[in-house]
Amino acid sequence: MSQHLFLQIENLALTESNLRKICEKSVKVFYENSVYVSLQNVKLNDQLLEIVCSYLQNGSFLTSVELNLRENKIGSQGANTVASLISKLPSIRSIKINFWQNQIGDKGLQLFAEKVIQSQHLEQISLNIEDNQISSEGLQIFCETLQKMEQLTALALYIRGNKVDQRGLAGVSKTLKGFKKLINLKLSLCGISMNNQCLEEIYANLNNNKLEKLYLDLQQCKIKDGLGSLGKLLASSAQLHDLYLNLERNAIEQSEIIDLFNPILSNQSNLRTIEINLKANKIGKEGSIELSNTIRKLNATLKSINLALTKIECVDMVNIIDSIMNNMYLQQLCLSLRSQEIRLELIQALGQVLSKPSTLANIKLDLRGQTQLTSELFQEWIPYFKDLRPNLKSLNLDFSQTELQYVEIFELAELILEQQNLHTFVYHHDCGYIQEEIKQSALKNKNLIYFELTNKEDDLLF
Repeated sequence: MSQHLFLQIENLALTESNLRKICEKSVKVFYENSVYVSLQNVKLNDQLLEIVCSYLQNGSFLTSVELNLRENKIGSQGANTVASLISKLPSIRSIKINFWQNQIGDKGLQLFAEKVIQSQHLEQISLNIEDNQISSEGLQIFCETLQKMEQLTALALYIRGNKVDQRGLAGVSKTLKGFKKLINLKLSLCGISMNNQCLEEIYANLNNNKLEKLYLDLQQCKIKDGLGSLGKLLASSAQLHDLYLNLERNAIEQSEIIDLFNPILSNQSNLRTIEINLKANKIGKEGSIELSNTIRKLNATLKSINLALTKIECVDMVNIIDSIMNNMYLQQLCLSLRSQEIRLELIQALGQVLSKPSTLANIKLDLRGQTQLTSELFQEWIPYFKDLRPNLKSLNLDFSQTELQYVEIFELAELILEQQNLHTFVYHHDCGYIQEEIKQSALKNKNLIYFELTNKEDDLLF
């Protein structure tokens, strides 16, 4: 029978005395198979981390260890301590370590790799080293060392917020060649500028693996082109079943959208699910037409798509929405209609998204600052909210900075909160003086699990 240890302490300042008492009482591993310890933002340093690890090192039966150590003061020695612990666990198969916002540096990363590779049975590694003062040289040395672990079947690596450039990415790319058994890969390269040559190298080395699941985060990488090569790679990957592609906030235009999707459409028989984030790119008319065709044809695979802030024209957005409604498997949708022309046909199309039977369970609509949403158009939209389809579980609406009156904002909230199928409702608006009335309506809905009412000016996230 599986046994588990769970410990979560966050956002406190732990002293050595308190930490020892907690570990003595709660961190005992004898026959446990898995451990989850979260010590986030507790001013944990190398010495305190050594205390925690000392209580875990007797876990002879541990196969899975997850340590959330983000936002602390852990340095190179702390990284070495964690890796030493892992190397001493004889049954370990899977580790997930979150070092986000610490100071392990190049030395700590190297020490971590040198110790971890001693774990001959370790098959799955997830490592978050974001914001840790790591250079390209340090990342290259780490990757060269890690490459010796030919037994790895799953690898997740998060590296943004460091002093890493394309040289460091080259090290990551070359490492992928060495993992002959790798079937599950997550690479978060967010915020690292890369040119076409760098992308080509990553794609080429990905092609040497028999990947079944690929999570590729290329957010804010200043990508302009090179997506055609990625499309060809994805089309030729016979083993690839699940794909998550984050291309948010790049310089991608309509021709690149066509180059990305055309090869995928030509060979999509193996893909089971696709999730894609195109937020804040310039899709354009031709790109939106290609996107519409893709959504329609990827009926068996498209799981979620984010089209927020893509500057798609009204008529083209209507066509995309029509394709969405003809997609039998799409579950999540995020649309931003900021500064976009709004006509009656678009309102009607959005109404169909809300009420017509489909697989969509999670919808986010962003109309912040939309001055073209008149009271007349809003009243045309209202009836669709009276009959939300039963499988719609989560709804996020942003009507802040619009021309709508508080009476209309309140009327819509009341209608939505009368729906008993919703589990999550997030509502952004500017009418602070009706907050309390809306909250009271939310309390009457016994099926509502999560409710958020805000007039903050945060970006709509997906």
